[in-house]
Amino acid sequence: MVVDRADTHPGESFPETREIFWTSERDGYNHLYLIDSDSGQIKKKITQGKWNVRDVVEVDEKNRLLLLKVMGETGQDPYHLHFARVNFDGTGFTLLTGGD
Repeated sequence: MVVDRADTHPGESFPETREIFWTSERDGYNHLYLIDSDSGQIKKKITQGKWNVRDVVEVDEKNRLLLLKVMGETGQDPYHLHFARVNFDGTGFTLLTGGD
């Protein structure tokens, strides 16, 4: 079963660049995708790995940077939340908070 939704950061769209954030569990984990709002096609899988995006805390549209809450990081208590940042294009993923 694939679960797609836009409730991680509801209504987050970018008219100037014609993009929308979308979350999906299509790979078994909840991750963020950047969608072309005209075609509905995936432009970029922003996050990936064996962990889940729980929330988009802040969007810096000018610098194309996201602040996220993630959980399930490998080697960590799977229920602990961590802050991370990532660029809209999926590069620069960095955990900002430490371990358990």
